[in-house]
Amino acid sequence: MKTYSNIAFIIICTLAMQAANAQKALVLKSHLIAYKVKNAGFNSSGQFDKMTASVAFDEENLDKSMISATLLVSSFNSGIRLRDKHLKSEDYFDLQKYPTITLISTKIARTKDGYLGTFDLTIKAVSKSIQLPFTVTKNGGISVFKANELVIDRLIYGLGKASLTLGNTVYLNLEATFTNE
Repeated sequence: MKTYSNIAFIIICTLAMQAANAQKALVLKSHLIAYKVKNAGFNSSGQFDKMTASVAFDEENLDKSMISATLLVSSFNSGIRLRDKHLKSEDYFDLQKYPTITLISTKIARTKDGYLGTFDLTIKAVSKSIQLPFTVTKNGGISVFKANELVIDRLIYGLGKASLTLGNTVYLNLEATFTNE
């Protein structure tokens, strides 16, 4: 009987240790997903106002870390309603057919300046593997993830056609604040 008690005790301790080491999902509190692109020689800019995210991040166990974000195309906001309507049309984002943009990590590695994430970026059913350097700043129960200048070619993702006035290169700045709730 004592043997079974010892085995039960070991199993309970093992499960308790695994639970203590399990990564806690972070809760998204705020974000800024801003873009800029050259249009008629000037910078055109705006942002995506709505995003959901799922993050399990442990800087001591990056192999088990995961970042996933979904942008709602309906929340695209350039500050000009007529432009937004056009960019949400079939010619660009095709909101009716492709309502979201997703970014899902496949690998996260430490660098001298922070981290390098390999992500699958999917826009309009076109998925490409991208590398995104980012930093994480922690202050108490708050974690701020920041990535500057993700550069994409809009034509690869079917966002419009080649144009003499609209640049092909889009620059994105990403920042998200999470809590440990």
